[in-house]
Amino acid sequence: MDKNVLKSLTVLYVEDDATIRNELSLLLSKFFKHVSTSNDGELGLNKYKENQDSIDIIITDINMPNMNGIEMVKNIRKISAKIPVIFTTAYSDKEFLSEAIQLRVNDYITKPIDVRKLLGVLNSLGKIIHNEILVEKQNKELINYKNAIDSNSIVLKTDTNLNITYVNDLFCRTTSFSSEELIGKNFSALKHNDVSSSLFKDMYTSILENKTWKGCIKYITRDENTSYTADTFVMSTLSEQGNITGALCIQNDITDELSKKRNMQMALMKDKGDIFIKSKETNAESTILLNDLSLKINNLEKELKLIKTEKDKFMYGFSKAKSDNKILSKELLNFKNNPDNNETSSSMTLKTNKENGDLRIEVKKLLEKLEELELSKERALNQQRINYEVEMDDITTELDDFKEKIKNLGNLEIINQKIEYWKQKAKTEARRAEEIEKKVVQTGDESFLKKIFST
Repeated sequence: MDKNVLKSLTVLYVEDDATIRNELSLLLSKFFKHVSTSNDGELGLNKYKENQDSIDIIITDINMPNMNGIEMVKNIRKISAKIPVIFTTAYSDKEFLSEAIQLRVNDYITKPIDVRKLLGVLNSLGKIIHNEILVEKQNKELINYKNAIDSNSIVLKTDTNLNITYVNDLFCRTTSFSSEELIGKNFSALKHNDVSSSLFKDMYTSILENKTWKGCIKYITRDENTSYTADTFVMSTLSEQGNITGALCIQNDITDELSKKRNMQMALMKDKGDIFIKSKETNAESTILLNDLSLKINNLEKELKLIKTEKDKFMYGFSKAKSDNKILSKELLNFKNNPDNNETSSSMTLKTNKENGDLRIEVKKLLEKLEELELSKERALNQQRINYEVEMDDITTELDDFKEKIKNLGNLEIINQKIEYWKQKAKTEARRAEEIEKKVVQTGDESFLKKIFST
């Protein structure tokens, strides 16, 4: 037994025998939601009238005082032709059975009552009632679904040849056609000229094969200057025997949605056009900036070449002075080791003293000139260093500005790398030139410096 099904039902039990009524009602209350009892037909009829919406099954005796079971059921059938009725009968009540059959009694149980048989009958009736409740509930849901679809979707039905047999109000409001104008018309006649006939051929084939069809179709309206576009869903309709009787078509009007999408696309195209124009203007500005930057880079390369040339000249002079210094050192050593014996000692002494005096004067002059040149050179180096630093800072600032602007133009990584390369190279060459000049001044000996500045 399906106790869950029985527990949702209410029973009216009518029996004039108090003992049987009490025992059976107590037993039935264990299985059913509620058991209501009466001791004769008249009271049972009144109780049903008062609770007819809640009573699901009637169990009644036939032979009772005031009103027998047959008369009670006759009156109940005037109120409800569907409520299940079970008679409990004695063998002496057989004369009433034919009349009970005419009252569409579902079953009868002979007395003494076989409880197992009674519960089996009640269980079968309970399942039938439960299924009927489910069917009724589903029918109500289907009606609600239909109403919801009719309110929000365009609905039409066709026969197997796609001739329209039904249209809902929304279809008529959308197309401005009346239902009389649409009934009998072929569904394909409503397609717009922009739509290929192959779509409807494919739809017709799907219907005949009991397959669903989905697509987006543009349709005409009564006004020749207007149309509407709808997402269309088509499915076959079947008879009780499973034969195809036609098709059900449900449409969702997406005309406004497509219009908004087109407007958005137009707006995007306009924005893209504006962006293209602005990008061209920006590209022109960037071209000018790049040209200026290229010019500055070229000037910087020239300056670096000049610095390199000056460095090469300085290194050449340094090498030549070093070589001359070695030669002079050798001559002086030879002179000290091998004086000229043909000259007299006195004349040699006078000559040497005179040469030494002249040499001292010359050395003094050279020292003064060297000191002056050192100060001048140091001032020039400091000024040059300051000029380089200022110039490099200016170039660095300009390069940073150009770099920031170039970043806004897109991916110019190669240009940035070149700029960074030349900037670093310029700094490196400037530092190298300074270091070389400092080392020359710091490491040169007195004779070497004399030789340099004497030339």
